[in-house]
Amino acid sequence: MIDSFQYGLSQLALLVFTTLSPSAACAFVIVGATVVLSKRDEGERVRLARFLIIPTAISLVGLIVSTSHLGKPSNSLFVLTGIGRSPLSNEVAAAVVFAGMAWLFCMLSFTRSAAKGPFWAFLGFTCVAAVAHIWFTASAYKIVTIVTWYTPYTLANQFLQAIAGGCLLAILTFVSAGWRKEKRLFVALLVVALVAVLASAAIQFVLMGQMETLASALVTAAEYVPYYPMLVGVSLALCVLAVAIELVSVLKQPLPGLPCAIGSSVLMLAGIAVARFGFYCTHLTAGI
Repeated sequence: MIDSFQYGLSQLALLVFTTLSPSAACAFVIVGATVVLSKRDEGERVRLARFLIIPTAISLVGLIVSTSHLGKPSNSLFVLTGIGRSPLSNEVAAAVVFAGMAWLFCMLSFTRSAAKGPFWAFLGFTCVAAVAHIWFTASAYKIVTIVTWYTPYTLANQFLQAIAGGCLLAILTFVSAGWRKEKRLFVALLVVALVAVLASAAIQFVLMGQMETLASALVTAAEYVPYYPMLVGVSLALCVLAVAIELVSVLKQPLPGLPCAIGSSVLMLAGIAVARFGFYCTHLTAGI
């Protein structure tokens, strides 16, 4: 039990990265798609595009924190030499590409080139980079030698958690940009977030049922992480509470408040962080 908990603590840098960056990338896609598809006037669309700086900054925080996992930031350059053959290198490369493109787009949104054809095309390519970032981040943890991670649940959970966090961060971005009269959109995003949270929890409960059969040469996963059900429960409670608070705000007020949007996003990310911590604690190799 102590070994698993200590391993989870040792992965805090990756926990921050896999909590913040994929959720922010998903939010970027949601808001970016709205910018492109919205029938509002050009000025309002450009204003919303400028507020994509919020998910971009959150993603960058996760990426910067993750460099401490490599010992020192300069080691990231060596990681990139393994692109194409190393899942970790692919993950880092995808994260860097998305962060760079997103930051450049945000800078361009304050120039005279904003709202022109190439500007919107670049937004589309950046959204594709965001999806690739989520995919490669999720794929990096499906490792053959780790019996508790080499399952379909690893990939599915990362995507579901990114969607749940992304929906709340997207609402925060909309509210910050003054797009508050989008009750139907907000409700839809909250429903999607709730479904993603419940699906992720269901997957984790299924994994719990299999932990007696997942084992190393010395111990079963159930024995190695006996507190895993508690972490799943805490994560589920925080995430559901985040959705509930934001939903009450959207339904009761014509203009959802920024403090509520911030608080709900923080709660959701905290819930995802607890789930990610549980995931890292289940690190159980096939050997000794």
